[in-house]
Amino acid sequence: ALHYNPLYGPDVHGSWNTVMGLPVIGLVVLIVHLVLGILFFRKEPIASQLLIAMALVFQLCLLVSVATIYYINLPANS
Repeated sequence: ALHYNPLYGPDVHGSWNTVMGLPVIGLVVLIVHLVLGILFFRKEPIASQLLIAMALVFQLCLLVSVATIYYINLPANS
């Protein structure tokens, strides 16, 4: 729960445990996609490969967003 204002920087702070929200969402999406990919592999191999590929794309987008949040919150002297 962090709101970033381009003029003033972070202006609304939340509790420390909300920081784990994005990684938990990423883990849930990864597990669901992998389980569905394994279940669909025998009947629909293309759908299975697509699910796993989309899990990878989602994880990469999540990595970029977490890296951006980390970069924005670095102190100016670092």
